[in-house]
Amino acid sequence: MQYPTLLEYLQSAHTSSSAKSYHFSIVKFLTTNPDAEKYGYQDVLDYLLELKNQKLSGTYRSKVLSSIKKYYDYLMYIDLRDNHPCRRLNIKDSRKKGINFETLFSADELELLFNREERYQYLGHRNKFLISLLIYQGLASNEVVRLTVQDIDVDAATIYVRPSRQLRGRTLGMHPTQVMLATRYLEDSRPFLLKKDASTNKLFITMTGATETVDGVHSMLEPLKALFTYKTLNPKMIRMSVIANWLNDRKIPLEDVQQMAGHKWPSSTERYKRANMDEQRRLINQYHPLCNIN
Repeated sequence: MQYPTLLEYLQSAHTSSSAKSYHFSIVKFLTTNPDAEKYGYQDVLDYLLELKNQKLSGTYRSKVLSSIKKYYDYLMYIDLRDNHPCRRLNIKDSRKKGINFETLFSADELELLFNREERYQYLGHRNKFLISLLIYQGLASNEVVRLTVQDIDVDAATIYVRPSRQLRGRTLGMHPTQVMLATRYLEDSRPFLLKKDASTNKLFITMTGATETVDGVHSMLEPLKALFTYKTLNPKMIRMSVIANWLNDRKIPLEDVQQMAGHKWPSSTERYKRANMDEQRRLINQYHPLCNIN
């Protein structure tokens, strides 16, 4: 039986560009590892650790590992090996980045977002209510546009946020000022704006009568960026600021903040916990050698 070459094997399973990319990485691997045909798990792991020591990124090493796996798939296909040394080996280097608290907004700074001037009264009511959901409930922009009229309970002063692939569903209480904002918008502004599709139950409607979009939420914040020329203003940064303020300024317990933010895992919430600088200073003073010199 005549077996295909390595490149032919790769081309039979992948696009031309992907096959060439895999082939290039494999050839590079074989150039520095001439005995690779006989490698075991530890040999492959040692090679990947060598790449890590060279400060090569996890993304790059993952691509190299994928190519190496293809190489051993090929050796098994052409009966040069009866086992695969690294099929279950994976690069786990995806650490979440820490929060840069200097880039976040304080609660007082977020309140300044209400100072936006509006040419049209109906849009003013709508925009203030929408902004309030960002700065009081910390909603993500895609959560805001998914809200329906039925999700707002003015009598109970609650907002129901629907679950998504990333976040859990939850019911959140309204800030006292939001009850008035919600009432004005639902009773006056929304019926006026609702032109194109009077049957929609989506909460936020644009000036043209269409339902609001994520891009529309971002655009609404554009005129307010002049307030913070030294920081990045967008729905994501507002949400991050709100969560950090809940934990660090209002001292809300972590498990409660996890529920309020819709995080599925406690570790997602813990990232927003600011280090206790007083405690760190105490430990430094207690244990640092220079502090113990008489």
